[in-house]
Amino acid sequence: MKSLKLGIITSALLCGSLVLIGAEFSAKGKSTEKIRLNGRIQAQFENLKTEDSAAADPATVNHFMMRRIYLGAKGTLMSGVTGEINTQFSGSKGEASLNKAIITVKPHEGGKLSFGYTKLPVGYEETTSSSEIHTVERSIVTRYFHEQLDLGGHHLGIHYSTGAGPLYLKGSITNDTQKSVSGNTGAEDNVFAVSGRAGIKGSTESFKYDAGVYGARFGDETKASEDETITFGAYADLSFGVFGLEAEVMSGNFDNGSTDSSPIGYHIMPSLKINDHFDIVARYAHLDGDSAKDIDISDTSRKAPDGSAGDYVEANSYYFGGNWYIDGHNLKVTAGYEMAEYQADAGDADVSGLRARLQLLF
Repeated sequence: MKSLKLGIITSALLCGSLVLIGAEFSAKGKSTEKIRLNGRIQAQFENLKTEDSAAADPATVNHFMMRRIYLGAKGTLMSGVTGEINTQFSGSKGEASLNKAIITVKPHEGGKLSFGYTKLPVGYEETTSSSEIHTVERSIVTRYFHEQLDLGGHHLGIHYSTGAGPLYLKGSITNDTQKSVSGNTGAEDNVFAVSGRAGIKGSTESFKYDAGVYGARFGDETKASEDETITFGAYADLSFGVFGLEAEVMSGNFDNGSTDSSPIGYHIMPSLKINDHFDIVARYAHLDGDSAKDIDISDTSRKAPDGSAGDYVEANSYYFGGNWYIDGHNLKVTAGYEMAEYQADAGDADVSGLRARLQLLF
């Protein structure tokens, strides 16, 4: 039997770079030194129900879904300049949208200056990759400030970070509009959003820590206010051997003329590492809207059924779950049960349910 020589026989991922054996793999740009491909697939199950004291209970959510499908690439030039693109295909029909697009230079040792579209350095849980968080979904506090009110998340502009020893600093000057790659949309004042973070991070043989503060100023292009909005917070992520503790508090000042308000929320999340493959996690979160923007159920408890005509002024949530690290974060199962209590003068609502996710990274 004749041996056949195939042009492309094997592909392998080595150290995050794509290597093709038996074929030439080249980039269009002659000065491109390295190309890295990456992907994230998260398949999820949800069973969520809402019991409403002031309205008929809505239908229970019970379905499978593709929570995230990401495909990205990062190219490095010989000069050290990098370009990174990440696209998500997680729409209802798998349609694509941009998740990240930046050009980065290193102006000095330890410093990075990026131009483009990425997340602001606002919110610790929000800026922790969804592939690395301990729970299936982020807390009701994070989702309230970032998803319901648009305070943080993806913005287009200039982003800078630097560090020396345990200290690190991050800052951004961006368009005011969240999730827009074509400029501010409908802005009246066209001011820039300004945000920053300062923190310390380090480790010893048995102790790891990451703690800091952050803040941002937005104009009129958020859902929080028709005028200037200030948001700020503090966080700590600690690890003592097999024990972990993450805590974050977030607040703000919303200028609506005669109706200024200061919502506040926090979450506390202890964890216990059973072994290299399993851990258990609990989380408590409290949110007080302070009449700024009433709390929406489906925004804060993501996609939970909401049959109420009104919104709520205060909420508490309780989560218990764990992770099975089959191959670290590259292949893992995350599952948890969460109960959330929403309170208002007109009536209360209770959300409860199970979520489970299978994740693969490459």
